[in-house]
Amino acid sequence: MSEEREAALAAREPANDHARDGASSGPANTAAELMALVGESLLDALFGHGAPSYVANVDGELLYANAAYRKLTDEKNPRLLPSHRRAVLRVRERGEAFMLHETIGDHENARTYTSRHFPIMAPDGGIAAIAAGM
Repeated sequence: MSEEREAALAAREPANDHARDGASSGPANTAAELMALVGESLLDALFGHGAPSYVANVDGELLYANAAYRKLTDEKNPRLLPSHRRAVLRVRERGEAFMLHETIGDHENARTYTSRHFPIMAPDGGIAAIAAGM
């Protein structure tokens, strides 16, 4: 990131009252704030009927999974697939998008997916969350 952009981001006023009250603006809070702002209903409206998609915090905790992604895991207790957890950690470490090609499912129901796992950036330039679409 350029020094000019960093200076501009540092000079910005906090975007919400929560940040002005002195609460931490670290990645976990930012991811939670993102989910509070957009809400699961908006994410469902945008991604609910599409290809498998998720949003996770930087530690690999699933924040949102659309219906197609929940079918890949456990619909009642959705979680990141192990390969996607590794992708989240890789994106967190490198700070850039990561493409993954994999076959998911057993022999009879196996499907091949190409997924793009990418950072959602916070106003401070850090990674707020990580999302993917397949």
